[in-house]
Amino acid sequence: MMQQIKQLGEQLLGIWKQLGLNQRIIVATAGVGVFGALMGIAYWSGQSEYSLLYGNLSLKEADNIQSQLESRSIPYKIGSRGNSILVPSGQVHSTRIYLAGKGLPSNSDKVGLEIFDRPSFGLSNMQQRVNHTRAIQGELAKTIARMDGVEAADVMVVMPESTLFIDEQSQASASVFLKTSGPAKLGEEQVRAIQHFVANAVEGLGTEDVTVTNSRGELLSQEQDRDANAFLSDQQLESLRNLEAYLSRKAEEMLTIVLGPGNAIVRVSAEINRDTVTTSDITYDEDPVQRSSTQTTDRTQTPNPSLLSTNATATASSATITTVDSTTMDNEFAVGSTTADTIQVAGGIKKVTAAVFVAKKEKKATDGTVTYDNRDPVELESIKQAVSLALGIENTATNLTVEQFEFHRQEKVDYLNEFQKYNKYKTWISIGKQVGYLCLTLAVLYGFVRTFRKTPIETIPLGVPLDDLGDFAEAGNGNRSSGAQKRSNFSIFEPGPPDERIELMNQLIRDNPQNMTHAIESWLQEDNGKSN
Repeated sequence: MMQQIKQLGEQLLGIWKQLGLNQRIIVATAGVGVFGALMGIAYWSGQSEYSLLYGNLSLKEADNIQSQLESRSIPYKIGSRGNSILVPSGQVHSTRIYLAGKGLPSNSDKVGLEIFDRPSFGLSNMQQRVNHTRAIQGELAKTIARMDGVEAADVMVVMPESTLFIDEQSQASASVFLKTSGPAKLGEEQVRAIQHFVANAVEGLGTEDVTVTNSRGELLSQEQDRDANAFLSDQQLESLRNLEAYLSRKAEEMLTIVLGPGNAIVRVSAEINRDTVTTSDITYDEDPVQRSSTQTTDRTQTPNPSLLSTNATATASSATITTVDSTTMDNEFAVGSTTADTIQVAGGIKKVTAAVFVAKKEKKATDGTVTYDNRDPVELESIKQAVSLALGIENTATNLTVEQFEFHRQEKVDYLNEFQKYNKYKTWISIGKQVGYLCLTLAVLYGFVRTFRKTPIETIPLGVPLDDLGDFAEAGNGNRSSGAQKRSNFSIFEPGPPDERIELMNQLIRDNPQNMTHAIESWLQEDNGKSN
């Protein structure tokens, strides 16, 4: 193996000795350029892509995290606003675990229960209550900020003053301000979870008294009717909302096919039955059934007055007593009956009403102006009848209404689509960088090969102009300095020693036959031009 490497080195050294001065300069320059380009590509390719470690940090937290990163020699970058820190993508999770072990970030701007670690001597009752409220707010904010999809949170709790009269006691309330991570909104389940979480952490606070908003000024929590829905469970309220949304979507999809997208809005309201009713129905059979029969015989004896007056001599036992027998029969019948008990539990659908808004007909003029025309009353009545049948409600003015308006067209920003475009843009940028590095390498190699192979015809392979061939002729005899003095007296075109010229031409042809071929062709063309 070492012998092969030694032979390769000797061959390369021999090739280097055969090159002329200009060729050596070109090869050295190209080699340095290729080496520098490869080193630059390796450096750029080796640079790590940085990802966000933590954002929205206070200056104190950023300084603490920066100190910990420097102590472990972890490379990092500070964001443009100074409140975010970026580290190489491959070290994000391990760095977060390390900082969590150090208690960073501690969200020092959110004061929690650690406020009671400070001495509280000399504080009034009011200051103690304020500190208690601040501690609850801080703990709630720090906990909510750890939820998925939430980047930061602020909680404000209003605790009522205690009074001696229950009627004058006000309800506690709370407001939650959220900054979500990304353009997506929090779902209804997450918002309700936040409401219940805050309500259960504050004494006397109900879920309906917790308001949740985001950084875009949108109300995430829904207002609840305390009187109508206070007795309903969360599952019943969710079922009611799902029913209203389903009926609304069902009617809107039907009208969209007929009127076109964005030309109809349907909202359905369902009323909950709040009464629990028990109904009993008893049904008797038409044919009775005899259960038993009883027969009773009575015997009665009475005196006969007529016989007593005519037959005075008759005995009392035969002439004055009359015997009467009577029979009574009692029959008992049974009548069959059926009893059905129906219990209607509170929470069922009692009434459904719907409101339908349809857009007026738009007409665009040639100059671009838009005018609106009312729809035909027959068309509106047809829409009303169709919605009534689709929703299964009566077509009355109290249950269903259809109105037409000029709709305000507003472009909706598809945040999810924009986010996907941004990710694709980053992917293409990364691919473009890799392709650019490859193209740069190929371009440098191509330039090196092209420069090495394409030597000017007027230049002899040894790197000496044609007029200076005499120098090398004298140099072959060991008298280079004297040949330099005779530069003007010797040329390949002028008569000179024949042996020296032949030897020189043979050497040039052996060193670089291709360039010598081009040179001879150019000489012949010049001779032909002169002869013509």
